[in-house]
Amino acid sequence: MSTINSKHSSGSFSQKSLSNSSLGDGQVLYCLCRSSDCSVFMIACDACNIWYHGSCIGISEKESARIENFFCHQCRRK
Repeated sequence: MSTINSKHSSGSFSQKSLSNSSLGDGQVLYCLCRSSDCSVFMIACDACNIWYHGSCIGISEKESARIENFFCHQCRRK
């Protein structure tokens, strides 16, 4: 499981690797909310590698410390 926040990261991370989709102007969009903000706590799905804001999916940074593998709603349904 990989996580990031504004202070540190766990797992490999770069602005480009966080990319879920990008706009023509190079702005990268993340999460269900399609925001470009990557300065807050985020967690990546271990199956699809899409990054989610913890606040959008109801997982706090503290709670994430107890998660070995995170699977997003879409991947859990498969």
